[in-house]
Amino acid sequence: MPKRRMRTAAQIAASRRNLIAARKAKGRNTIPRDRYHGKLIELAHRTNEKDAKSIMRQGFKAPEWKPNAKKTWFSTPKDSLAGGWTKRGNVVLSVRVPFRKAEIVGTGTPRSYLVPNKVLQGRKIRRIK
Repeated sequence: MPKRRMRTAAQIAASRRNLIAARKAKGRNTIPRDRYHGKLIELAHRTNEKDAKSIMRQGFKAPEWKPNAKKTWFSTPKDSLAGGWTKRGNVVLSVRVPFRKAEIVGTGTPRSYLVPNKVLQGRKIRRIK
């Protein structure tokens, strides 16, 4: 029978401190609960019909007019469907990405996110509207 491993008082105290710090960090999560799905967050991208077909076929990539773009703009599906960004187009595409990779831009509503194109590679893209 293997020898039982004993923890020192310092190890127990460190474990307790780490647990308390983790609980505090969880409370600071800035993503609203209705948009949070475990480790992934669902984001929406509003675009026109022609570009939507291209995105569905080839995935998100830098546009022709800005070939060095490394990130794509997103908002939440609720905000995109509300129609605040209709000048962008009438098609709304949805994708789920790790919430730690979604960079929050600005503090107003609707909230915008920037996601690196590398993160979007291979992700399933759905058409919402």
